[in-house]
Amino acid sequence: MNNSPIKKPLMLAGLIVNIVAFAIFAISCLISLVTFISMIAAISDGTADFSEGMIILMMVLLLFMLAFCIAGIVVSAVGITRTKLEGNALAAKKGMVLASFVFDCILAILILISFASGFNVLSFIILLALIAAATLIMIDLSKKSPAKVENDMPQQVAGEEEKKEEVTSEVQEEKKEE
Repeated sequence: MNNSPIKKPLMLAGLIVNIVAFAIFAISCLISLVTFISMIAAISDGTADFSEGMIILMMVLLLFMLAFCIAGIVVSAVGITRTKLEGNALAAKKGMVLASFVFDCILAILILISFASGFNVLSFIILLALIAAATLIMIDLSKKSPAKVENDMPQQVAGEEEKKEEVTSEVQEEKKEE
């Protein structure tokens, strides 16, 4: 394993929070899915008040959310390897980190929409964790790394030197004309 130091600590923290939040939400979806599967037996007995169609719809939605959470865990785990990169190497491979940010936003929006049917404390805590993770990821992703700052400096210095040369050549031409 590469023992180079972590270049993006906030991004690493955000991705770890992502993995934990997605894992907790996936476990919550699994528990809810098992609950809805057990309700199917109650419907067939005639003891449940829910319709079978509603339970099947909820099971499909929970399966979708479970798959989404698993994909979020995988994308965040792959993004962790990007925390040791800096500069151009990170710019070339920041797609997984951006995908993790997008997954955060999508799941946060879905959780906010779910609050229309009822408030859930666990979902609220996961929502706060996802917002914190997305913020940490974008702060560290948008910061200029020292390698980029060093690369920008020679270009700026070279541009200033060209301007100085133009000014001095103009001054010399004016002196010749006098």
